[in-house]
Amino acid sequence: MIDNFVALKTVSLLKKTHLEQLMLLLKSFLPITKDFHKKNHIKPYNIILAASDIYYRENYHSDIMAYILENKKNVMKYFIDYINVLSDLPKIEINNYLNTEIVREENKIDILIRDLLSRHCIIIENKINNAGDMRRQLPRYYNSIVESGYAVDRIIYYSLDGKKRPDKSTWTNDDLQLELDKMIVFGAVANGRGTDFINAFLVRCKNNTKNEQEKAFYCQYIDLLEYLGRNQMDYQLMEKFYKEMLDIEQYNSALSIRDMLNDFTTFRRDQIHDFFLNNHAPFEKTFKHSSNDTVYAYIRDIAPEEQIKIDIGTEQNRTNIRFWIQEANTKSDLIKTILQEIGEENSFTKEGINSYVKIFRFPEEEEMMYKYLIELFVLLDKNKDVINT
Repeated sequence: MIDNFVALKTVSLLKKTHLEQLMLLLKSFLPITKDFHKKNHIKPYNIILAASDIYYRENYHSDIMAYILENKKNVMKYFIDYINVLSDLPKIEINNYLNTEIVREENKIDILIRDLLSRHCIIIENKINNAGDMRRQLPRYYNSIVESGYAVDRIIYYSLDGKKRPDKSTWTNDDLQLELDKMIVFGAVANGRGTDFINAFLVRCKNNTKNEQEKAFYCQYIDLLEYLGRNQMDYQLMEKFYKEMLDIEQYNSALSIRDMLNDFTTFRRDQIHDFFLNNHAPFEKTFKHSSNDTVYAYIRDIAPEEQIKIDIGTEQNRTNIRFWIQEANTKSDLIKTILQEIGEENSFTKEGINSYVKIFRFPEEEEMMYKYLIELFVLLDKNKDVINT
């Protein structure tokens, strides 16, 4: 008997220790999962998104970038700083870009930043919409610029997440001899890192202007790019999670959490059922209907011929209280009358005649939900004899 007691106590301690470890794991994942949950990808209230689908086109983004660099000369320093953090290549000197000209689509180059005095330049190739490379695209651009007497400091190859690479399959041996890899850098527009175009350039521009129209301009464009890069943001968070899951103990613990969460709505159903098991008047019976539904049914003193019910459904992030009549015989909206009599008509939302619902968020309103159900049962029981049906 003593051995059995010791064994049971040991099992209990092991379960408690396991649960404590799971809670610690959840806390360690909080920075990742919190950000992932926040990315609900609601389309921002944005003037660019409101206009048309043109914001998907690469030319549009090149126009915006060129507009910023052309009209706000003070941001060129920020742009050079941004380019310099993209690689370990020798730093571009800002003094070589004090008299810049911003050129769009000359010799089909998306954006060319060139200084008319220093004769230095930067080529920007925009692949935000993942367009393919034209035949020998970058070597042709480079050769045309060099032939016009400019020194190319950098070729910036832009894509949404910074992972796209030039297609070299059409490059000749002479093209390869140019060693363009020593001047190509890869820019991400929006990947959630501090070196992407949003965080390393646009946010800095926004934070360093006092002009409200400029701030609004940057905010709108940042919103747009973040929305377009929404899937990549999720990828970055999932990548962090993946690295954590390479630890077998953490992975197994995460699986345990998943299994517990799969059973959690049923557990919450049981909690509600047990809490009101002997305290659900004026309803005459209660039962569990499905894996997440507790039912309170039949109020003889209000309408003995009707199946008046309250269904409490537990879901992942909410609890639904449905006050309704199943297969109603009455033609009137009896549930509405009942709610009016007890002063709760404004607490529920009408789904249809004799069907009303009230929703509580989980977990933040769980305690409130229990308190409300207690009050609702009391009101129904107190007024059951005077409700005019």
